[in-house]
Amino acid sequence: MWFEEQSKCLPTPETVKTFAKWLLEMCRKIRGQGKEEAEDLIGRIGVLSWEIWKTRNQTIFQNTIPNPNATIIRAKILESEIRKAMQKKE
Repeated sequence: MWFEEQSKCLPTPETVKTFAKWLLEMCRKIRGQGKEEAEDLIGRIGVLSWEIWKTRNQTIFQNTIPNPNATIIRAKILESEIRKAMQKKE
């Protein structure tokens, strides 16, 4: 799983009781890393959170069935697009 590999965290129902608690735990883990690794992880958390939010809204407002794998794939694509856009600016 992309996020597990990138963040060294496997979110499961047993390890994640609420999104807020999971996010705080991830922030604690970030503090122990170097600046560049921390910035990458923060970006991944932000992108994944955005895609989770969009999936949640589709489920509620469009009555779709949530697909965690598709959400992760969209997050990977968005992160890649952001990185490409940032490289073009440099």
